[in-house]
Amino acid sequence: MNYFILDDVLNEDDYAILKSQTSGKFETVDTGYDKLWLQKPNERINNLLTNKICARYRRKYTEICAFIRKTTPTHDTLFRVYADVNPKGDGVRADVAAVFYFSTDICTGTALFNHPTHGTKWEPGKQGVYTEDDGKWKPYFKCESVENRMFLYDSRYYHGRFPWTVLKDRHVLVKFLKEA
Repeated sequence: MNYFILDDVLNEDDYAILKSQTSGKFETVDTGYDKLWLQKPNERINNLLTNKICARYRRKYTEICAFIRKTTPTHDTLFRVYADVNPKGDGVRADVAAVFYFSTDICTGTALFNHPTHGTKWEPGKQGVYTEDDGKWKPYFKCESVENRMFLYDSRYYHGRFPWTVLKDRHVLVKFLKEA
């Protein structure tokens, strides 16, 4: 499976509806290694995004989960390289992950990483989340945050936000899907 960048994903009205959610209330979710600020996306527009993903891959996918995630200069700033193989912790493995960006900020994005020991993607028996930087994780692809852009990739790929910290609030919609 490859990774793809889709630009101008939503029409102006749908984008405005979805972006308006970033000023709403976020729940704190404890992942065991960090506390994330998350919120459910607008259902209709979230379904539109799923349909765009299915069209790009020419396959039918069902959603495992989706959320809008908020990162600030002081919250959710830990080093983290991970694979989204079991996003809800319930044993259901995701096939595709997607990150939808709400604003253009050339200082942030999502990178795919390679490690000399762990490689580029998760396999059974490997660790899924790395929160300690041993200096050997090297990005081999970077998708910059551009307004109304969606980055699609195999959920087994090791990835993370780049850089680890942000200079201003960052909002992304994250989706995990499995092949139907």
